[in-house]
Amino acid sequence: CLHQKRSVCGISGRVLAMATVGEYLYVGGMFDMAGGKPANNVARFYSGVWEPLGMGVDGPVTVMSALKVAGSVSGSCVYIAGEFRTATDLTGDTEVRGLARR
Repeated sequence: CLHQKRSVCGISGRVLAMATVGEYLYVGGMFDMAGGKPANNVARFYSGVWEPLGMGVDGPVTVMSALKVAGSVSGSCVYIAGEFRTATDLTGDTEVRGLARR
């Protein structure tokens, strides 16, 4: 269910960027919910379920790119860019000034 509507199975706003890593679909844009869960502008979709990425970023995501990275656990990293200053995860806010990596 990839519908762009505010519901349990969709994104609550606009998707502006997408990238794939294996079977994961990463999306960024201007939204606050993904699959009925809080997701500030960035989320991923896998096996029919939306998941937030940390606590998201504080502004729109306009570009995403998946790159192969030797030595990383998954073999790939997703870079996001846009009009945001901070990214938030379980350890707190990190100033990223428009460019972050997952």
